[in-house]
Amino acid sequence: VFKSDLVAVVDARTMKTTSTMHVGYDPRTLAISPDGSTLYVSHWGTFKLSVLDTKTTTVTNTITLRRPPGFYEALLDGADEQMSMVVSPDGAHVYVMSTKSGKLSVIDTRTQSLERTIEVRERKGIIDSWSVNAPDSIAISSDSATMYVTDQDEKSVATVDLAKSTVTRTSNVGAIEVKRFNPTARIMALAPDGLVYLASFAEDSIKVFDPRLGKVVKRIGVGNGPVNVTVSPNGAAIYVINGLSKSVSVISSSTGAVSSTSPISFVPNNIVFTADGAQAFVIGRDGDETVLARIDTALTVQLDS
Repeated sequence: VFKSDLVAVVDARTMKTTSTMHVGYDPRTLAISPDGSTLYVSHWGTFKLSVLDTKTTTVTNTITLRRPPGFYEALLDGADEQMSMVVSPDGAHVYVMSTKSGKLSVIDTRTQSLERTIEVRERKGIIDSWSVNAPDSIAISSDSATMYVTDQDEKSVATVDLAKSTVTRTSNVGAIEVKRFNPTARIMALAPDGLVYLASFAEDSIKVFDPRLGKVVKRIGVGNGPVNVTVSPNGAAIYVINGLSKSVSVISSSTGAVSSTSPISFVPNNIVFTADGAQAFVIGRDGDETVLARIDTALTVQLDS
C-alpha cells in the first residue's frame, strides 16, 4: 500500500479488503511462489526481502540481500532504488534486480537465503552509479534458465545465463524510458513463443524484441505513455497499461495488432490476472489512495473498483 508499511489482502469476489499485513518499511514489489503459499516483498532501499505465509498472513522470515553500504560505498555505488523481482517458474529461486548497483540477487527458496549475485551492469564511477535509471525490469524464461533485463539508460536488453551467472548478450532496443513517470513500472513481458514485449513510454508504443535475433522486429502503437506490459495466462493477449491516457490496450499475440483499448477511471500502473485469465485487476492511484479495479477480459471493460 502506497506510503505505508502494509500489504493489503483483497477478496477478488467481493473486491473488499479482508486484512492488512505489516511487512516493514515502504513495500514496493510483490512476487508469489508458483503454489501460492509464499509471498515475497521487496522494500525500497533496505536491501531486504520480507517472506510471508499467505495462509497465516504473517511474516515468517527476512532475507538480507547485502549489507547496507557505508558512506563512501554508497557514494560510489549509488543508493538502491526500486527492485524488480520474480520467482522462477520451478519455484526454486527468487531473483531481485537492484537498480543502482546493477546486480541481480539470487535467493534459494529452500534455505530462504542469498545464494549468489550476478553483475548485470558494471557501475562506472559516481555519475553512472547515481543515474536515475539502470538495470530494472526482469523476465524469466519458462524453463527457468534465462533471464532478460532491461536497462533504460543503456537502451538495451541483457540476456543472462542463470546457470553460468553471466550476461551472454546485450542488445540495443532504443528508447524504453518509463521510470521518471512511474518508479514501479514493469516495462517488459516474455510471451510463451519467446518474444519479449517492451513498453516505450515516450513513443506511445510496444516494441517486440526477438532474443534469438537480438533485435526489435516490430513496433505496435498503443495509448499514451505505456508503463506496464503483461502477458495473459494463456499467452493469447498482451495487456498494456497506458499511464497518461488512463487506459488498457489489448494486443493479440496471433496478429500483433491492438484489438481493443478501454478507459480506466484512475491513473493505472499495474495489472494482474486470475489463474484462469477470466478477470484482471488493475492497480493504480487516485491521489494518495491505492485503487483496484476489476476487468472482464472477455469484454475488456472495467467492472468495478
